[in-house]
Amino acid sequence: SIVDTFTPNSFSIVVFNDVLVTFIKFGKTKLSVFKSTLLKTIPKLGFAGLIQTFRSNEKLMPYLHLPIQSGSDEILKKMNRRHNVSDYLNIIEKVREARPDIAISGDFIVGFPGESDCDFESTLEVCHNVGYASAFSFKYSPRPGTTAFEKKEVPEYIKKERLTVLQDVIRQYQH
Repeated sequence: SIVDTFTPNSFSIVVFNDVLVTFIKFGKTKLSVFKSTLLKTIPKLGFAGLIQTFRSNEKLMPYLHLPIQSGSDEILKKMNRRHNVSDYLNIIEKVREARPDIAISGDFIVGFPGESDCDFESTLEVCHNVGYASAFSFKYSPRPGTTAFEKKEVPEYIKKERLTVLQDVIRQYQH
């Protein structure tokens, strides 16, 4: 798909939004936005154009994949993510104002090194607030060469338990 031709280094919401509008003008009716690099570009480019496209183009499939990874700002910082929970939820709110019928999906990682029970509860709170139509969820697994690789891991049984609880919460909102 056209979305997959963009790389994280060259992706631009502005260009992406123009591509969406062009596809819509030519009668493409089953378009969805599925790009995990969106959040990485929000601070630089904003999200207004994409939200406006959802508002003004009914042909655009009412679906947005917007990963958050964790509901804890502290864990997001440890993951080297450039977004925070408040900004993420603000984007979701604006997208839903523009397109009330939109389905939101996301990504989650449980058991990142240093994730406390409180951090995990914050992730569950985000899930309840957003009500994801679907989500990809995984247990953290160490990757050599990352800063987290050297840190003390959350025990496997806790990661398993958290993943089960998270997936149960996500399922509550699936249609």
